[in-house]
Amino acid sequence: MSKPGPDKQKKKWNYVFVESLKMAVFLPLVILLAEIFILDSWPGWEEKPIELVYDYIFLFSVIFLIFVVFHLIRWKRYKQYVK
Repeated sequence: MSKPGPDKQKKKWNYVFVESLKMAVFLPLVILLAEIFILDSWPGWEEKPIELVYDYIFLFSVIFLIFVVFHLIRWKRYKQYVK
């Protein structure tokens, strides 16, 4: 199996970053909307909407880090396999 070239690795990392970013943007929205409307766990969310922003930022950062670390681990294992 041949090693991927630098351009291919750059494209792969751009793809990983974009996919991780998309998931990190949309998953917190889905989670917060489910909490607000389906579970009705925040009865007074209209009074303090800034808490939604803080929760969204927290969920965004955690989900983004999880996806990036997951892809880093997969990439590292792939590089060991290719060698």
